[in-house]
Amino acid sequence: MFTIIALLGMISMVAAHGHAQSIVRDGVFYDGYNVLDNGFVAPTAYANPDIICHKNATNALLAAPAKRGSKITTSLDIWHTSHKGPIIDMLANCNGPSETVDKTKLQFFKVDQMALLDPTPQYGSWSADVMMGNNFTWTIEIPSTSPQETISYVTKLVLCM
Repeated sequence: MFTIIALLGMISMVAAHGHAQSIVRDGVFYDGYNVLDNGFVAPTAYANPDIICHKNATNALLAAPAKRGSKITTSLDIWHTSHKGPIIDMLANCNGPSETVDKTKLQFFKVDQMALLDPTPQYGSWSADVMMGNNFTWTIEIPSTSPQETISYVTKLVLCM
Protein backbone atom coordinates (compact mmCIF):
# COMPACT_ATOMS: atom_id res chain seq x y z
CA MET A 1 0.00 0.00 0.00
CA PHE A 2 1.48 3.31 -1.07
CA THR A 3 0.49 6.88 -0.68
CA ILE A 4 1.79 9.15 -3.40
CA ILE A 5 3.23 12.30 -1.90
CA ALA A 6 2.95 15.19 -4.29
CA LEU A 7 6.05 17.31 -4.18
CA LEU A 8 4.08 20.46 -4.81
CA GLY A 9 4.86 23.45 -2.68
CA MET A 10 6.64 21.23 -0.17
CA ILE A 11 7.67 24.03 2.09
CA SER A 12 5.63 27.17 2.06
CA MET A 13 6.59 30.22 4.05
CA VAL A 14 4.23 32.73 5.56
CA ALA A 15 6.13 36.00 5.85
CA ALA A 16 9.48 34.44 5.01
CA HIS A 17 11.65 33.60 2.04
CA GLY A 18 12.84 30.21 0.86
CA HIS A 19 11.73 26.89 -0.55
CA ALA A 20 12.59 23.20 -0.54
CA GLN A 21 15.82 22.58 -2.40
CA SER A 22 15.58 18.83 -1.82
CA ILE A 23 13.35 16.17 -0.32
CA VAL A 24 14.50 12.79 1.01
CA ARG A 25 11.80 10.15 1.43
CA ASP A 26 12.97 7.00 3.24
CA GLY A 27 16.52 7.55 1.97
CA VAL A 28 15.57 8.37 -1.65
CA PHE A 29 16.64 11.85 -2.82
CA TYR A 30 14.41 14.16 -4.92
CA ASP A 31 15.24 17.63 -6.20
CA GLY A 32 13.01 20.31 -4.76
CA TYR A 33 10.55 22.30 -6.80
CA ASN A 34 12.03 25.56 -8.09
CA VAL A 35 9.55 28.26 -7.22
CA LEU A 36 9.42 31.47 -9.19
CA ASP A 37 8.76 33.81 -6.28
CA ASN A 38 10.16 33.59 -2.75
CA GLY A 39 8.69 36.97 -1.82
CA PHE A 40 6.58 38.08 1.08
CA VAL A 41 2.96 36.93 1.38
CA ALA A 42 1.12 39.42 3.58
CA PRO A 43 -0.93 38.07 6.49
CA THR A 44 -3.91 39.90 5.00
CA ALA A 45 -3.71 37.44 2.08
CA TYR A 46 -4.93 34.58 4.27
CA ALA A 47 -8.05 34.19 2.08
CA ASN A 48 -6.08 34.41 -1.18
CA PRO A 49 -4.90 31.21 -2.96
CA ASP A 50 -1.31 32.52 -2.74
CA ILE A 51 -1.28 31.56 0.95
CA ILE A 52 -1.74 27.85 0.06
CA CYS A 53 1.58 27.04 -1.61
CA HIS A 54 2.92 30.56 -2.19
CA LYS A 55 2.53 33.25 -4.85
CA ASN A 56 1.25 32.00 -8.19
CA ALA A 57 2.26 28.44 -7.24
CA THR A 58 1.75 25.81 -9.90
CA ASN A 59 1.64 22.06 -9.49
CA ALA A 60 4.91 20.17 -9.43
CA LEU A 61 5.21 17.46 -12.04
CA LEU A 62 6.86 15.06 -9.61
CA ALA A 63 5.41 12.74 -7.01
CA ALA A 64 7.03 10.16 -4.75
CA PRO A 65 5.54 6.92 -3.46
CA ALA A 66 5.53 6.80 0.34
CA LYS A 67 4.10 4.31 2.81
CA ARG A 68 2.35 5.19 6.00
CA GLY A 69 5.18 5.67 8.48
CA SER A 70 7.56 7.00 5.80
CA LYS A 71 9.87 9.78 6.89
CA ILE A 72 10.19 12.83 4.67
CA THR A 73 13.06 15.25 5.23
CA THR A 74 12.97 18.58 3.47
CA SER A 75 16.04 20.83 3.09
CA LEU A 76 15.48 24.54 2.67
CA ASP A 77 17.55 26.66 0.32
CA ILE A 78 17.51 29.61 2.71
CA TRP A 79 15.95 30.74 5.95
CA HIS A 80 16.72 33.98 7.74
CA THR A 81 17.95 33.30 11.27
CA SER A 82 15.92 36.23 12.59
CA HIS A 83 12.70 34.54 11.42
CA LYS A 84 11.37 32.77 14.52
CA GLY A 85 8.09 30.95 14.83
CA PRO A 86 6.10 27.70 14.79
CA ILE A 87 6.18 24.98 12.15
CA ILE A 88 2.95 23.23 11.11
CA ASP A 89 2.95 20.09 8.93
CA MET A 90 -0.15 19.34 6.87
CA LEU A 91 -1.40 16.81 4.33
CA ALA A 92 -4.29 16.97 1.86
CA ASN A 93 -5.91 14.33 -0.34
CA CYS A 94 -5.45 15.32 -4.00
CA ASN A 95 -8.44 13.17 -5.07
CA GLY A 96 -6.62 12.35 -8.29
CA PRO A 97 -3.28 13.12 -9.94
CA SER A 98 -1.21 15.72 -8.12
CA GLU A 99 -0.16 17.23 -11.44
CA THR A 100 -3.71 18.48 -12.09
CA VAL A 101 -5.11 19.12 -8.60
CA ASP A 102 -6.65 22.55 -7.99
CA LYS A 103 -4.82 23.89 -4.93
CA THR A 104 -7.92 25.85 -3.88
CA LYS A 105 -9.83 22.55 -3.52
CA LEU A 106 -7.29 20.86 -1.23
CA GLN A 107 -8.57 20.19 2.28
CA PHE A 108 -5.43 20.21 4.42
CA PHE A 109 -5.35 18.49 7.80
CA LYS A 110 -2.66 18.97 10.41
CA VAL A 111 -0.40 16.00 11.15
CA ASP A 112 2.18 17.68 13.38
CA GLN A 113 3.22 20.99 14.86
CA MET A 114 5.93 22.53 16.98
CA ALA A 115 5.94 26.04 18.37
CA LEU A 116 7.51 27.91 21.28
CA LEU A 117 9.94 25.63 23.09
CA ASP A 118 11.44 28.04 25.63
CA PRO A 119 10.28 31.62 26.23
CA THR A 120 13.37 32.68 28.21
CA PRO A 121 15.94 33.63 25.56
CA GLN A 122 15.35 36.92 23.77
CA TYR A 123 12.52 36.25 21.28
CA GLY A 124 12.23 32.69 22.66
CA SER A 125 13.39 29.37 21.31
CA TRP A 126 11.09 28.16 18.51
CA SER A 127 10.70 25.17 16.21
CA ALA A 128 12.35 27.29 13.48
CA ASP A 129 15.47 27.25 15.69
CA VAL A 130 15.35 23.44 15.69
CA MET A 131 15.09 23.43 11.89
CA MET A 132 18.03 25.85 11.59
CA GLY A 133 20.05 23.76 14.07
CA ASN A 134 19.46 20.73 11.84
CA ASN A 135 21.17 22.39 8.87
CA PHE A 136 17.89 23.90 7.59
CA THR A 137 16.12 20.53 7.40
CA TRP A 138 12.76 19.39 8.76
CA THR A 139 11.46 15.83 9.00
CA ILE A 140 7.92 14.55 9.27
CA GLU A 141 6.53 11.03 9.43
CA ILE A 142 3.47 10.10 7.37
CA PRO A 143 0.89 9.12 10.00
CA SER A 144 -0.50 5.59 10.08
CA THR A 145 -3.96 7.14 9.69
CA SER A 146 -3.18 9.09 6.51
CA PRO A 147 -5.18 8.35 3.34
CA GLN A 148 -3.69 5.84 0.91
CA GLU A 149 -4.50 8.06 -2.06
CA THR A 150 -2.38 10.77 -3.64
CA ILE A 151 -1.76 13.42 -1.03
CA SER A 152 -0.03 16.75 -0.95
CA TYR A 153 2.38 17.61 1.86
CA VAL A 154 2.97 21.15 2.95
CA THR A 155 4.88 22.60 5.89
CA LYS A 156 4.15 26.13 7.01
CA LEU A 157 6.82 28.09 8.83
CA VAL A 158 5.19 31.09 10.43
CA LEU A 159 7.19 34.22 11.24
CA CYS A 160 6.29 35.62 14.65
CA MET A 161 9.19 37.99 15.26
